[in-house]
Amino acid sequence: MRLLKPILGAALFVSILINVVLIYKVRGRRAIITVNGVPVTRTDMNNYLEQAYGPQYKASMVQRLLVDQEAHQQGVAPTDAEVQEEFDAKRELDWSYSQRLARAPWLLDEARAEIKLGNEEQHLLAKDIPVTDEEVRAEYQENPQIYDTPNKARCTVAAILNDARTEDVKKMLLSQAPPYSPATIAANYPHEVIFLGDNNHFTFAQPYNTQYNAAVFAMAPKTVRVEPPGELAQLGAKKIIIRMDEIIPGRVADTTDPKVIKKIKLHVQLHRARPASELLAGLWQKANLVFDDQTDRTNTELLFFPDKSKSQP
Repeated sequence: MRLLKPILGAALFVSILINVVLIYKVRGRRAIITVNGVPVTRTDMNNYLEQAYGPQYKASMVQRLLVDQEAHQQGVAPTDAEVQEEFDAKRELDWSYSQRLARAPWLLDEARAEIKLGNEEQHLLAKDIPVTDEEVRAEYQENPQIYDTPNKARCTVAAILNDARTEDVKKMLLSQAPPYSPATIAANYPHEVIFLGDNNHFTFAQPYNTQYNAAVFAMAPKTVRVEPPGELAQLGAKKIIIRMDEIIPGRVADTTDPKVIKKIKLHVQLHRARPASELLAGLWQKANLVFDDQTDRTNTELLFFPDKSKSQP
């Protein structure tokens, strides 16, 4: 009986293992999409992705792991809150960036990962580069717009794709009884009006002590102006309607704030930092890299260091 229990336990473990393997095999052969009766299996999808994007994806994963490991080892990795703050600021002030993410919400985590990687690379490149107080003062005096908080105009911005709808949309944006949300207006005119920005809120920025976007900042709250499409003409816009919702005044940077000083120092350090390619080369050389397929190592190295491949006979 004493021997029977270990044998039964081992048999149960093997049985579970076999079932797991069979489940994954069957899962890979089961159709996840069917197009006019033609099945596409998970294995089909994985094979396609491997062939089309495998080398770039693997190289990207290696780079991220190398940089992230080094950033943590050197104590310069950003916190999740810092990454989220940078992500939110970019999404607020870059309407095209926010539109891309709105159309492809599955890329939100990838967008944060890219910001984290860029942050880690910058801080690794800047580490141990000394900066004097005089350099901090000079950098701020030369580039105050980088560090001052800009004035912000929170607006509702509609791109009109059918010019015949311009007046209707303008009236709805001005209406207070009842008020119409961007979602309601877009639903009334599908494929004829698109609202821009992050969650239908568009933020115009005006660097402090400048007149950038002066026409927008001259608008009174809840007023509307109609503009030509500008760069949005290439997207099919005939008119742009802007409704002023709120103005948030900016302010001069507090150059005694440690957070501001850190940001200024980083910019100074990056002016003198080595190229990012040298950082990656150093991490590659000292890393313990194990590739199951040596072709992956070769492809990754070629993607990291394309100039090296050109110099080879």
